[in-house]
Amino acid sequence: MSAEPHSAWVTYRRLLSFARPYRGLLSLAGVAALIEAGVSGAFAKMMGYITNTTFVERDLDKVWILPAIIIGLFLVRGAAGYVTDMSMGRAARSIARDLRVKVLGKYLRMPGARFFPGARLNFAENLLRRGDGEAALIFGGGDGTRRELDHRVLCAG
Repeated sequence: MSAEPHSAWVTYRRLLSFARPYRGLLSLAGVAALIEAGVSGAFAKMMGYITNTTFVERDLDKVWILPAIIIGLFLVRGAAGYVTDMSMGRAARSIARDLRVKVLGKYLRMPGARFFPGARLNFAENLLRRGDGEAALIFGGGDGTRRELDHRVLCAG
């Protein structure tokens, strides 16, 4: 029973180590998210101010500034939301890339992972180098149809 939580904690710490190089981006995303949340709270506070100033106190001298404050809050919230989304997305893509490289990298280093290293093959050059009537492409359909194109037809087309 006790091995299961320990195993989960070890796995969590190992995965958390992949986020360590991106803690600056993640911190920026966290600060921007806090700003976005604070501006959302300011909107709620602003609604109370708008209601009290416009309908209760009927003080029309203060009403002219309200649209500028609302637009300013929208701009700050939009910028903070953008920074949050972009920072979090960049960090997440980078972490996923690092995990892929670590997991699949061993397959690139194993012997025989590269077939014909240094070989160069030009399919069109080899297909068109002859001009005779020998079959160049042979098609076999699932319904049993068979079609051949010879080198002469390919060179003429």
